Amino acid sequence: MGKRITLKSEFQALTTGYAEVLDKLKSSNLTNEERMINSVKLNVIKCICDFIDCIRLRSEKHEVFLDLCLGFGNCTNAQAKRLGYSRAESLRFAKSQFRMLLEDSVFNSEKFTSLIQSNSVNEVLEVLQWYQVCVFDNVELLRPIGRGGK
Repeated sequence: MGKRITLKSEFQALTTGYAEVLDKLKSSNLTNEERMINSVKLNVIKCICDFIDCIRLRSEKHEVFLDLCLGFGNCTNAQAKRLGYSRAESLRFAKSQFRMLLEDSVFNSEKFTSLIQSNSVNEVLEVLQWYQVCVFDNVELLRPIGRGGK
């Protein structure tokens, strides 16, 4: 059985990576190429974070599902009813489906690692290209969730 990632740890890896790249950019010992690579990395990380914000702002359901997937709170019957589900189990199932979609796209740990460890502008641009095709242009990530379209 494969290792199950948690979106919370992937989000933490993204924010930690952002801080590390930002610290590197503050160094006066960087070559022009290293500065360029780290600037491009930082811009890609910002794009990913902006997209996560777009998901959150899409609807109340997107906000709740994203928060639940990131480990902020639990599925409750009251929350389920407010979002148009009959009970917490139904909400948990829908959240699980959404989590799997996020794991395969925005929170893809392999791509995070490639981005942070990349050593050339071309490697960073390859990751950006993957995000463009598989994440930013992925209509599934922003479509209405589940019942109702709240």
